[in-house]
Amino acid sequence: MKKQKLSSQHCQHHDFTIFGISTTLVDYTLAFHLNAQLNLNLTRQKDIPVYLNETGASPFSLFFSLDEEQTEYHLIQDISGQKQMMNLFLLLIRGQLSAIRLTEIQKSISQIADIFDVNQIVLQENPKGKEAKTLKFINNLITDLEYHKLDMNKAYEESRIKLKPTQQKAVRKLYSQ
Repeated sequence: MKKQKLSSQHCQHHDFTIFGISTTLVDYTLAFHLNAQLNLNLTRQKDIPVYLNETGASPFSLFFSLDEEQTEYHLIQDISGQKQMMNLFLLLIRGQLSAIRLTEIQKSISQIADIFDVNQIVLQENPKGKEAKTLKFINNLITDLEYHKLDMNKAYEESRIKLKPTQQKAVRKLYSQ
């Protein structure tokens, strides 16, 4: 029987607006400046393992923020090759934003010192060549991001203190008095 390889065929990037950022800043400094410029609260999360090929996972640094409108901001950088003069970041925004707001975000990011380029990455349905590789990378990254968020939520739930059923009755008794 021939081996079958599972691969995702659907596009997950439709929920996201993606900006590519080129800078000499390191991840935590860029996150600090984005927090100041865009009024975000990007916080460092556990590094995300991204499976780009069969050789294994590459670590990517991850910063996350959630605003009042439930819009998610993910700042992601490939940290497997650390000896680079130019750092490339992806800012993934999940949520519905107007075209005006997206233009404001791009303009605000470009005003940060040591940012060389900010581009909105627009992916098409049936790409060819280099854009097909970019689409595959973005879909892999988003898939691994979703799994990573599930793992982090599971670890958080396991770390929470849970009352046993007998303890719940004792707590209720205290409040009913």
